[in-house]
Amino acid sequence: MIGSKKEETNYFMSISDIMSGLMFIFIIVLAVFVVDFLNASIKHEKIIAELEVDRELQRKINETLKLEEQKIREENKRLQEERAAIKIENSKLQHERNIARGILGDLSENQRLRADLLDNIQSALVKADIAVIVDEEHGIVRLDENAIQFSTGEASLNDLYMKRLMQVGRVMEEILPCYSIAPPKNKHCLPETAGKLDSIFIEGHTDNVPIRGALQNRYFDNWDLSTARANYTFKNLVVDNHYLAEMKNTNDQPIFSVSGYGEGRPLAGHDHQTPTSDARNRRIDFRFIMTPPTVTEAQRALEGNI
Repeated sequence: MIGSKKEETNYFMSISDIMSGLMFIFIIVLAVFVVDFLNASIKHEKIIAELEVDRELQRKINETLKLEEQKIREENKRLQEERAAIKIENSKLQHERNIARGILGDLSENQRLRADLLDNIQSALVKADIAVIVDEEHGIVRLDENAIQFSTGEASLNDLYMKRLMQVGRVMEEILPCYSIAPPKNKHCLPETAGKLDSIFIEGHTDNVPIRGALQNRYFDNWDLSTARANYTFKNLVVDNHYLAEMKNTNDQPIFSVSGYGEGRPLAGHDHQTPTSDARNRRIDFRFIMTPPTVTEAQRALEGNI
């Protein structure tokens, strides 16, 4: 009996030891599990935190991208508006350039027509044995001492030079009306010359001899004398000539007018420093001014060339 109890006691002790060992192992395993779990939890939380950081970063990136995209859209809109404005401006500049080109073309045509006009007048006067000087650059037909001669201090011509002045009038009567706004039908004028003449200035000039003595009863100074010469020429050349007196420009204004320059515009090489009786400076100039082109005419000319 005693032996059986001893064996039974040893048996329970063995089971107790086993259970203690198992418990110890379980505790160790549990401890390892807890440690692993804690490490995993920490790692998980770290990953979650990193993901949150990444998500926040991505959100900020997306917001930045949206802002940049909005800026790009606004910039594109601005560029499109600028492009449209530039296109309109370029179109306007091209239109103005075309008009300017048309006006330059008209000016060149005016110069050609005026040169032809002056040449025709000179040629016709040469046939009548009247020599005149033509200045194409300034549009002048000059009656110097080779055509007519004013005596010093005089505003009238003698019979010989009056006849020459009348011949000048007859030549102008034959040629000039074709350049008025309403060319006479009996002149057989070219269509391109109608309305091309705007003004003809009859310009009187003197030498630099001062007005003195008895002349002061008639003329105050050389300006007065030169104007009297221009008026004398106008009255004898234009007033009694129906064709010339009726000539009008495109503004329905008379084409002829007068002006006096006294001694202020001597010819080249005749600018004297002391009072000199110079027949070259005692002269009449006819200055021809062509009708300036208008924008409407330039546009019409351009449209006709398209």
